[in-house]
Amino acid sequence: MDMNDRALRDITVSLGGPGNGFPRQDGFDIVVASEVMAIFCLSNSLEDLKERLGKIVVGYTATRSRCSRATSRPTEP
Repeated sequence: MDMNDRALRDITVSLGGPGNGFPRQDGFDIVVASEVMAIFCLSNSLEDLKERLGKIVVGYTATRSRCSRATSRPTEP
């Protein structure tokens, strides 16, 4: 199953009759692992891999004014 297929983000399941439950909307979420796998595929060297992985955004400040990346160091208050 290709988990990057956009059609899988919004699907209707349980259409096989009463034995399969009630029909409902469901879907798959694209997770960070997909981004990491894409980076593995695109990297040209170990240094390139480290640089690309370090650029992944892992969070934002409360006001969303700054992003925190994988290589960011926490600061003391």
